[in-house]
Parts: sequence; C-alpha cells; structure tokens
Amino acid sequence: MCKGKIVYHDTAKHVLPYFFKQGYKREENDNPADFTLDILIDANQNEDILYKLLRSYKRSPIYNKILFDIDEQIRLAAGSLENIDEKKLFKKPFGRELYYISKRTLTNTIRNPLLFASQTIVAIIVGLLIGLVFFNIPNTPDIGVQNRLGAIFLIVTSQVLVTMTAIEPLIKERALFIHVSLD
Repeated sequence: MCKGKIVYHDTAKHVLPYFFKQGYKREENDNPADFTLDILIDANQNEDILYKLLRSYKRSPIYNKILFDIDEQIRLAAGSLENIDEKKLFKKPFGRELYYISKRTLTNTIRNPLLFASQTIVAIIVGLLIGLVFFNIPNTPDIGVQNRLGAIFLIVTSQVLVTMTAIEPLIKERALFIHVSLD
C-alpha cells in the first residue's frame, strides 16, 4: 500500500517478477523487502510513479481475481441469508437471554464499580434538578397540566439518556454476547 492505495497484492515470491515487469531492477545484494520499500517510498514522493503502479495493478490478473472472489463471496453470502430460518436464528428463550445480559451487567458492575456509582449519581442529580424545576407546580388546569407534561417529558428523556451509558459495555463486549447467545 502507498498513500492508502494498493499497488501490489500477491504472494512474496511474485514480488520481484511483478516489479521487474514494471521496469524496476533490483541490485544483486538488495533485500527484496528493502527493494519493495524503496519503490513505495519513490511512489509516495512522486505522484506519477504512484499512478503508474496503480494503473499496472488494476490491469493485472491479481486485481481481476480479487474482484471475482469478492463478487463470489457476496453471492454466497446473499444465498446463505435466504436460507436462514428466523426461528433458528434466535435459539434461546427471552428469559435466558435476559439472564445472560443481567449476569454480564452484574459482572461489569463488580469489575467497574466507579461506572455504576457515576450512573447512580448522575440519575440522582438529574432527578433533583427536575424536582427543583417543577417544585410547587400550581394546581390550575391550564398551566399545571402543561408543567406536569413538561416534567414527564424531562423525566423520560433523562432516563433514556442515563441508560445510554449502558450501551458502551454491550458494544465493547459484542463478541462475547454473540458467543454466549449462540451456545
């Protein structure tokens, strides 16, 4: 790769013949890896060399084989998705899934009690602030109802935002949850 673009993708034994076809000659005692790095450094410094290597790579049989393999994998994946039965995809009952998630959450709480404490403190502070904002709401139907609806909206919104911190462990340990649910 050079500047994020692929200029060669094949086995190590084909590196020297490939670059020889591109017009590069290796000195007798030059290490093949150093020779390749020198070519990439030159391509990094000179845009013309880089585009020449890119054009050569895109015309090579290696590039065409990779495109064919990618298309084949996409076709195979699309075909396998059609054969999946949704009932088989979710093998375990909801209660068991809830058990595993609860167990994992408890384990994360034990491992990182500061995260649990911070979530609890944030929830208490937000609750107190909402309570202060809507303290002594008048009992009149026109203003009181509107204020109560505002309080309910803020409480629901704050609870949704507070629980967003619980998503982080799920994302970080996604592989573990997938593994446990597939057992």
